[in-house]
Amino acid sequence: CTFWVATKQFRIRDCKDCTFYLHCHTEPVIESSRGISLAPFIAEYPGLAAQFREAKFDPTRNFWSAVYDFSGRADKANWR
Repeated sequence: CTFWVATKQFRIRDCKDCTFYLHCHTEPVIESSRGISLAPFIAEYPGLAAQFREAKFDPTRNFWSAVYDFSGRADKANWR
């Protein structure tokens, strides 16, 4: 599955083979998941800037790649 997500806090559990295009104000957290792909939220559509303002999202503050993996392993990451 593929998801486009803009959120202040992102946490997933028990996900498998998912792609997330992410705008997140804190470090994303994954747990008990595998095959997760993360990329920056790059969507554009009419009204997006207004929605970010209303939600008090700072478009310059995006921690999409600062992932904390609770179930990470030393030999292989659960995300890419």
